[in-house]
Amino acid sequence: MLTMRLLFLVAFISLIDLRSHFAQGPSETLVISEAIVQIKVGKASDEMLSQLDIIANSSSHRHDIARQTACFLGIRRGDYKRVWAVVSKLAIVSPNNENSLYDADQRLLLWLTMEAGLTQQASELIDAAIHRSLDIPDRMVVLAKIDARLLGVLCALASDDSRPQRIELDRVTRWVDSMTNHPRKSLGTAFRQSFDQTIEQKKKVEQGYHTLQRLTDPELTAMRTQVKESLDQLSKELADAKKSLSKARFKLKDAEAETAKAQRQIRKYYYLLTETEEPGRPKQPSSTYSGKGDNEDRKNRDRRAEYQSAMSSWTKRNNIRKSQLSQRLTDSQMQYEKTKKDESPIRRSIFYKDAVVDRLESELSSVRLLETSLSIVQSQRRQEPFKGFNRPSLYPCIDWSVESDRLLKELQNN
Repeated sequence: MLTMRLLFLVAFISLIDLRSHFAQGPSETLVISEAIVQIKVGKASDEMLSQLDIIANSSSHRHDIARQTACFLGIRRGDYKRVWAVVSKLAIVSPNNENSLYDADQRLLLWLTMEAGLTQQASELIDAAIHRSLDIPDRMVVLAKIDARLLGVLCALASDDSRPQRIELDRVTRWVDSMTNHPRKSLGTAFRQSFDQTIEQKKKVEQGYHTLQRLTDPELTAMRTQVKESLDQLSKELADAKKSLSKARFKLKDAEAETAKAQRQIRKYYYLLTETEEPGRPKQPSSTYSGKGDNEDRKNRDRRAEYQSAMSSWTKRNNIRKSQLSQRLTDSQMQYEKTKKDESPIRRSIFYKDAVVDRLESELSSVRLLETSLSIVQSQRRQEPFKGFNRPSLYPCIDWSVESDRLLKELQNN
């Protein structure tokens, strides 16, 4: 009896170990995927970061993804020293031109060097990034836009820098010219848009800073509360507006599918009506009259009579078929007109919702820039050293949503 119980216990423990073995992969994937999603919102617990560090320092084939996820979360939390300790030890030379993780590591390193004011190292990294961009393979162009946008921000900050240790203006000008005239127009456009936007954003931050300096400490505190409330409200409104816009676009997609279906039906019935006929058309008999008697005449008359009867029957069937096809063609044309008409209010709705999203994004951006100016003024009031307006942390350099989506795709492919 004891032996049976012992065997049962061993089997039970083995089953638990087996289940743990199979659960290890999905559990690891779940930890990383949940952390990647948090990059978008910037909320990551210490426990989540600890779990990522364990995976990053393991022999898992996903360790690079876990490490990079932890680095992006560290940037969002403002833990720059910890991220620097990780990325500064990574390889400088790219193993190839088609490595998404490597390019993102270089973006992190470049962001940190600019934030720390390490102009020499930042210059070398920007040179390398532009060289990679100009030599980008076709299949990496979409991802290369991430680099182009970041370079636009950093070149804008470098071009308008009054610090003694700034990057040489001639060098910055060459960078701007190279990227603005990029052989791939989409990358040149992405760079220039980011560059111009950052110049305007920097002006607003400086203007806000000078305006807020005239406020008292209690007024700054009250302003901080108002800014936080505005950010929360606008963020909620923007999320709702984007959700509504997404629904409208799906609705339009369905309507367009119905329109395309009606168009296919129109083409189908038009072809059947104009290019085809009822099967079984009788063949006209050839005359076999030889002038040798009434018997041959009678046979010819019988064949012609059979043909005329068959032809009359076939003509009726063919006319019925044409009538049916004509009706189906008319119905399809009416359906097409209806679906096209249904699309119009949806398109107007999307146009309106797009405008709402653009307005909310603009308002949210302005409030965030005001928050940046407020943070600088309040840090000075606390006697903290002023680090200038040229730090990338003050501006939307990193597209958190894009980086999150990219890492999720990397995780799916591993």
